[in-house]
Amino acid sequence: MPSDELPPIHTWWPHLSIPARNAVLEDPEAPLSPLVARDIAAITGTAPAAGACLSDDDRQFVREQTETVD
Repeated sequence: MPSDELPPIHTWWPHLSIPARNAVLEDPEAPLSPLVARDIAAITGTAPAAGACLSDDDRQFVREQTETVD
């Protein structure tokens, strides 16, 4: 599944479980793990296909959401 076919990241990232977030943060360029895919499906009602990856914009969103605020 191309990354542009994932549900918009802002709709599911804030609701992702901590273990799923950690799975994404461990390797943001890797295909989404089954745990992450299940969480996205539960949150959005849309299941990513096996092998779906975050886009460059999605990875940027994740970086911005995880930055420490001074």
